[in-house]
Amino acid sequence: MSAFKDGRTRVEAHGSTWWLKADEAVDKAIRTWCGWDFDGTRIVQRVLRSGECAMDIGANIGWYTVLMSKIVAPAGRVYAFEPMEEAADILQEHVRLNNCNNVVVLPYALDAIEKQATEIVGYSYTAPRTSDHEACIVVRKPLDTVVSELDTPHVSLIKIDTDGCELRVFRGAEQLLRRDKPMLYFELGDGTLYAHRTDVEKPYVYGDSVRECLAFLTSLGYRLFYNTTWPEPRNEALPIPIDDFVLRPVISMDALLNYYPGERALYAQTTDLFACIGKAPWEA
Repeated sequence: MSAFKDGRTRVEAHGSTWWLKADEAVDKAIRTWCGWDFDGTRIVQRVLRSGECAMDIGANIGWYTVLMSKIVAPAGRVYAFEPMEEAADILQEHVRLNNCNNVVVLPYALDAIEKQATEIVGYSYTAPRTSDHEACIVVRKPLDTVVSELDTPHVSLIKIDTDGCELRVFRGAEQLLRRDKPMLYFELGDGTLYAHRTDVEKPYVYGDSVRECLAFLTSLGYRLFYNTTWPEPRNEALPIPIDDFVLRPVISMDALLNYYPGERALYAQTTDLFACIGKAPWEA
């Protein structure tokens, strides 16, 4: 415990225990608002059920991992993926502190290819990848490979926050997406995707775009939903009813890409999207 006390504050939030930094986005939100990503939290609470299997890809310190673990307990299972060593260590501690015995933490960066290389990584997307950050071994694997190795049960929901690698994650999970048709909750934006381009002299690059990513999902039969209200965070106890905001189906790609909720453009920044095959749970 002493290693986690240094520079961190113990906080009780959302019925769970957290060791939090003062300068990280996720940590600051939990400390200030007793929660993180309120819209996504509400979506997960609405669509995930006891006994199901979920995946948290880009788990960071484990907000969604712990949330999912408690929802699917006792018979369900959660697989949390976090390749950044410092974040993964805190994630493991939060899993232990909150008795999330149904969680499997995996140190992989999910991708469309399989390789192992030394890469410079920061603690999270808020920390730029510079020479000041630690170089460490990063193991990249397709999710389909991991699923085959672990013989995972049917996957109901996948949350993805990989700071620009989303399409690579989807492509590496195509067999799983076709087999289980899991619901998806993910962050997407050309800003983060561009940061991974191969043609702009940057080391973490993929050359994908929002349009390519959404076209890939729709080719598999996924319907896309976006949030039209963008409510401000509120310092109140969770859960918050999903009816407090509106998830609308995407009618056309151009309508989504040019939508400006709160002067945000999907081309310029990131937004959160929900995707499913068939009816969404709130449409049933």
